[in-house]
Amino acid sequence: MQSVFTAKHGLQAQQQRLDIIASNIANVGVTGYKSQSTGFKDALYTQMVNPADTGSPANLKQGSGVQIASAYRDFSAGTPQETGQPMDLYIEGDGFLPYKTAAAKFYTRAAARSRYRRRPAGGIW
Repeated sequence: MQSVFTAKHGLQAQQQRLDIIASNIANVGVTGYKSQSTGFKDALYTQMVNPADTGSPANLKQGSGVQIASAYRDFSAGTPQETGQPMDLYIEGDGFLPYKTAAAKFYTRAAARSRYRRRPAGGIW
């Protein structure tokens, strides 16, 4: 019966991985989208005594599958593209640009010109 639970854990982890891959594919055309990746790790191990070697306590390990250890975003810089728009920005290195709506404040790496205006003294706001 343990093997069924181990297989179930593996299938659940792979389903989460496929969900992340599907999200990456669905957002491939979105400006500034940062893809996600997954990392796996072993699930809980149960230590058992080997019946053939009763002199050593807990000398066998039985695993119970795999689980997602991390889902992380790739924040590496994308390829700059010339847009011909003077207010489009490209962020090189770390950082985000803040912008506000009536409802909330957001941070983005997608700097579309519609979110920013040129200041009279120079710079953007």
